Amino acid sequence: MKSLWQNDLPLMLGLTAICLLVISCVGGEQLPWSYYQNYGFSSVTFTDDMNCNPVWSPDGKRIAFSSDRDGSFDLWLVEARPGNQQPVQVTSGFGDDQHPAWSPDGRRLSFTRWLPGGLGNIYVCPAEENGGTQARCLLEADSLRQYSDPAYDLAGNLYCVEEDLYWNGSRLVRITEDNSTECLFLGLAFVWHPKPTEHGVVLSAMVKGNMTPSIWLFDPEREITKPLLADSLGCWLGTLSPDGRYLAYNARVGGSMKIVVRDLQQNTVQYLPCLFGAPEGASWSPCGKHLCFVDRLNEGQINVFVYTFLSEKGEPRALN
Repeated sequence: MKSLWQNDLPLMLGLTAICLLVISCVGGEQLPWSYYQNYGFSSVTFTDDMNCNPVWSPDGKRIAFSSDRDGSFDLWLVEARPGNQQPVQVTSGFGDDQHPAWSPDGRRLSFTRWLPGGLGNIYVCPAEENGGTQARCLLEADSLRQYSDPAYDLAGNLYCVEEDLYWNGSRLVRITEDNSTECLFLGLAFVWHPKPTEHGVVLSAMVKGNMTPSIWLFDPEREITKPLLADSLGCWLGTLSPDGRYLAYNARVGGSMKIVVRDLQQNTVQYLPCLFGAPEGASWSPCGKHLCFVDRLNEGQINVFVYTFLSEKGEPRALN
């Protein structure tokens, strides 16, 4: 069975075709994925809105993302298959809902709800159309702290980032069954974008005395934190492939924003082909063959794309 995003044509032809499609696209109209599938790319969204924070469902059949298409940021779901798929709205209303995270069984979405004043709270709701009507608050911000970036591990433990509003720092915490938090000491000044894996929790962080972002790996059982890469300064938004071999992350290369894919076994790097100039926030599919990410077409217009990283033979594409 061929990949949904099989690419048998030269990459430059694919990028040229995509650019022509962008020029001819009517604003706000979503382009069919079939236009992109022959070039290794697929569009999940193609609107004039800001669409961000894409994450795959555990079964690989859906992608959750946040979009401001209704004026404020809400959560949406779209089928991860070719064709002009119409997303369905999960949440709506008060506040901005971002950073969705799937529960391991795929039945729930935890997310950050930013309330007026910029305070972050952690909510959870069913992963279905209008599931936001059943949303409930797990952690509520107060005058001392706020919460963001929820993430589940494979065992169903829910983590998030707790920001101390008094001393202006943040830490990784685990949300307990009684909706309180268990602080996980990291010894880092700021952390964000936790991504639990069977190998540990991948974090973006800035250490005390050095405000350059880097990528770290935290072992919750042994309470050990270490740099994931020896040369990760200036890198952020790291995420491991399901088999732990590849690390995708953001970095500035030659003055441009890039999504870098590093083979941790071979210690080699490749760069995700750039569609429009500012790709970021890669997320692996459960099978480890595809990456979804966002790219900024212009100010206020950000869309979600999928790129097929591994061929049917399990070999990386030539990205550079």
